[in-house]
Amino acid sequence: MENLQILSYRLKLLRYAGNLRLVDINNLSKLYEEVSPNAYRQWENQLRVPNVQSLITISNIFAVSLDWLVGRVDDPYDEKVIERLEKELYPVTFSVENQMVQCIPGFWQVSEKYDDIKLRRENYSLDVRSNILYLFQQLRLMKESPNAFIRRGDGKIYFNTDVVSDEFKRNLHELLDAPQECFNPVLVLDLKEADKKLSKEIEQDNQPKRIRKSNTGFMVRHQLTSKG
Repeated sequence: MENLQILSYRLKLLRYAGNLRLVDINNLSKLYEEVSPNAYRQWENQLRVPNVQSLITISNIFAVSLDWLVGRVDDPYDEKVIERLEKELYPVTFSVENQMVQCIPGFWQVSEKYDDIKLRRENYSLDVRSNILYLFQQLRLMKESPNAFIRRGDGKIYFNTDVVSDEFKRNLHELLDAPQECFNPVLVLDLKEADKKLSKEIEQDNQPKRIRKSNTGFMVRHQLTSKG
């Protein structure tokens, strides 16, 4: 089935774009409904078909639409999907010892252009908003990190920003600051660029091979070329 091929490719594309291992997908999926590494591998290889809830989990993690995942549309981003996730995930807060701890203060100042939904629609493209949400999902995972929260002298509990890598802070800062800086930030999940690279790799892997005997007598595999 063509749609099954599209689904398996796009699942692989998401993992490829994020440079994620199967275990990374498994960890992120625990935010919703757990997906085992083996199940995801089987989906990528068209050995099994994910159920609806699993597809929703993947859609939520990467902030892409279900219609795109299953091949019904070509654009991965949908305003309604992204806005729903923004309402769920922003601001990123945790309940710790009956206190609501906000993770945002400490490593960036969120501009009013992102804070206000109307200004957000006007100033942030859907791919940037999707990338920000993907980083918010990773931030939620950090709750489980050792020493993720610290109690300061005022008795309040704070999110320990030391558990967040400098690269993560830089990526999120650039995405949130894109409208003010008037430049296109480097996307953490650049699906267009990843699609070009992954398609090329798959094409190279699928090229027919021929076997010739080398001067040393060992069998050497060569890709067939147009010259034969």
